[in-house]
Amino acid sequence: MSLLDLTNKRVCVTGGAGFLGRVVCEKLFQIGLPLDQLFVSRRVDFDLTHEADVKRLFDVAKSDVVVHLAAEVGGIGANRDNLGRFFYANMAMGLLCRRGHRGDSTSRYTGTDQSWKCARSLY
Repeated sequence: MSLLDLTNKRVCVTGGAGFLGRVVCEKLFQIGLPLDQLFVSRRVDFDLTHEADVKRLFDVAKSDVVVHLAAEVGGIGANRDNLGRFFYANMAMGLLCRRGHRGDSTSRYTGTDQSWKCARSLY
């Protein structure tokens, strides 16, 4: 039994082409989500660290469900050398995606980030 009925739901997966996102998309297909109901955002099209791109993403995706998995990452050395930049980019993506989906038809949001709870009072 599925925890969320995805019948006639449009699902947007940020980072859907990445390490974790590919697996999530495959699982969505395995549980019966048709390809035409899945929208995978790509950084080349939507830079999720920019509010205008996040708004455009949700306008284009017209999603009912958002699975936010996009992240700026690297190997151990890159993570160590770019800690501030990666932290900022990932916080920006998480906050903007969490905030951006509120004004459209999205009924569910989940992601690897839970930092949005710190900023709830901003809304």
